[in-house]
Amino acid sequence: LLLCNDSQQSIQLADWNALVNLPSRLASDVREQFYPNGPLEEDLELVSSEYRRTKFLVSLDDEIYHSAYEAVLQFSDQRFPDIQATLRTSRNDGKAISRLMSHVVQWLNPSPSEVGDRENNKPQLWRDLIYPFTICSNSSQGSTEGQARELQRQIFDIVRGRVGELSSLTVMPDKGGDAYLERFQIPIWKEILIAVHPMIGAQFQGVLAKFNTQDPATIISQRESTLISAIRLGIRQVPEVAQNPALRSDQALDIIMTKITPFIVAWASEQCTEALRVQRSGQAPPWPPSILQSVTSELKKLETMLPQPKRRTVPWLQSSAVPQSSLRSNSAYRISP
Repeated sequence: LLLCNDSQQSIQLADWNALVNLPSRLASDVREQFYPNGPLEEDLELVSSEYRRTKFLVSLDDEIYHSAYEAVLQFSDQRFPDIQATLRTSRNDGKAISRLMSHVVQWLNPSPSEVGDRENNKPQLWRDLIYPFTICSNSSQGSTEGQARELQRQIFDIVRGRVGELSSLTVMPDKGGDAYLERFQIPIWKEILIAVHPMIGAQFQGVLAKFNTQDPATIISQRESTLISAIRLGIRQVPEVAQNPALRSDQALDIIMTKITPFIVAWASEQCTEALRVQRSGQAPPWPPSILQSVTSELKKLETMLPQPKRRTVPWLQSSAVPQSSLRSNSAYRISP
């Protein structure tokens, strides 16, 4: 982990975890972490080295250590994501996030590292994200590594708690062709693409090269019910599914969701419609306005997901097959919509 873009002095995982676990970003808590029992701020810079916390950021000299302290204070809105916790949430979630990062790497790097899934010395995926930053800037190695790490951090922030929304992870960019781009109609995939776009500029590769000139924010998203996302996540977490590789794969989940989503949407739509009818007729205790608005909003979303009714059509009738007497009035062949 690099402290800043141009610094080659690294910090250890234990140092990062200490920053993750700061009680708050108040000056008193930050000062206690960096300079326990240190003097007030106005006197701290002069004697700061005497009060440094032992076994914390030990590879940094006093000047950079103090700069780090000031940066943590100044940029209090920038948090330190607990990446370990994200990857520890479950083995399946960790694998899903790793697959996602492999997708992003292929978006940006024409020659990513080829490492088998079972190899124990796999390079960290963020290293393959360095490539586009070396192309679009003259930054030092430390700077490009910092940018690659920041991109990875932003992606982790988006998917934290939403791994169940990541569908189609098994179809990679180099295999999916133009059909691969359909995933960006799904909100979480679109959010990830939008996060990547401004950081790397016109450096997309392969089927994503269209986004070198097109703003991904213009992609029209699918209307998606949170109910469907929650059910997908729930299925993934069922022990019988989570422990069975034949059932827990993204491909298997995509198949089952494709099969059951129409039934879920129809059921939910019918229930919401009936409940709102009962509310309007006064046949049940009235809901609070917030609940009424929530159910109405969800129903509108569900209705956009229902299959559109097919219009009835009449097979083309050739005049030779129709008795002439029947052609006297066009009304005989009118079909009500």
